[in-house]
Amino acid sequence: MVEFPEVRLKAEHELAGKKLSELKGNGVSLLACDYDGTIFDRTNPNLGHKDSMDLAFLADEKGIAFAVISARGATLDYEITRLVPEMCRTKGQKMTLYKSSGNGMDLRKIDFDRSGITNEEVLYDNSMSLEEAMEVAEAYNKLRVSNPDPNAVKFFRKYLDSLQGFISQDFLDLARLFDGKLFAENVKVSVVLPTDPKERLVLVLKLRSELGNNFSVGQTDLPFADITKKMSTDGKQLAAEKIMETLGIEPKNMGCFGDSPEGNDKGLLTFPYSFTNNQGMSKMDINHPPFVLPISGDKIETVHRALKFLTSE
Repeated sequence: MVEFPEVRLKAEHELAGKKLSELKGNGVSLLACDYDGTIFDRTNPNLGHKDSMDLAFLADEKGIAFAVISARGATLDYEITRLVPEMCRTKGQKMTLYKSSGNGMDLRKIDFDRSGITNEEVLYDNSMSLEEAMEVAEAYNKLRVSNPDPNAVKFFRKYLDSLQGFISQDFLDLARLFDGKLFAENVKVSVVLPTDPKERLVLVLKLRSELGNNFSVGQTDLPFADITKKMSTDGKQLAAEKIMETLGIEPKNMGCFGDSPEGNDKGLLTFPYSFTNNQGMSKMDINHPPFVLPISGDKIETVHRALKFLTSE
C-alpha cells in the first residue's frame, strides 16, 4: 500500500501534539534548544535574539532550566552578554542559562542579573588548540571556494572587530586572514560555502575526507560548515546529558528542539521528547523521536508556540 507524504505528515503532526501534552503532563524540568533555525531567525526581526531570550526568561520564571545547545560560540556570547542584563533590569528578575557552543564542545552555566554575568561555571570544555584551527584553515584553503555565500561572509565580517575579549587574539588574527570566509574561535572553526546546497554537499564531503578522523564537520541548511574536534559521542547529546546529570533530571522531564534532525541536531533529538520543525526529514517509524511539529506560519514561530505551551500553567 502506498502511503502519501501528506498523510504521513498529518500523522506526524498529530503525534507531536500528543507528545507535547504528554511531556507537559510529566512535568517539564529542562528545555534544551538549538538556536539558529529553531528559536532564532536572523532574517525576521520578530524572532530575534530578544525573542529567543524571552523564552529562557519565561522558563526560568517557571522553575524550568533552559539550555541553548548551538553551533554558535562567541557570536552568540556577544549578543546575549549585551542583551540579557538589560532584560533582567526591564523584567525585574535574574536569569540562569545553560549554554553549549560549537555543537556541544563546551558547556557553561551562566547566571545573569541587571549588572551582567554574576557567575559562570564551566561544566566541561573540549576547545580547539590554535594548531588544530590552523589545520582546518589549511584544509579549507585547499577547497578553493570561489563563490562563498555573500550573506554568510557578511555575517562573519560583522563580528571580526567586535569580539575582542570573547575570542583568543590568535584565533581572531587567523579569522581576519580570510575576511569573513572563515571564522575561527576556541570551540570551532566555521567556513563559508556556496549558496547552492548541492555544491555545499560536495565540498563538505571533500572537507571531511581532507580532515580525517580527528575532526567533525557539521552541516545544516545554512551555507557554512562548523568544524570541531572529534569526540567519542555526539556533542549536543553529551551537553544535554550533562545538564540532566547536573540537575538530577530524567529524560521524561526534558524537551529538546532542533531544526536539523539529520544534521548537527541529530544527537540532541534522540531523547524521548524531542521535536523538530523540519518537515522534510525521513523516518522509518513515526513513533520514534524526533516528532515533527505542525507548521502554522513561520517554522521558528512554531517552536516558540510549543515552548510557550510547555511553560504555561
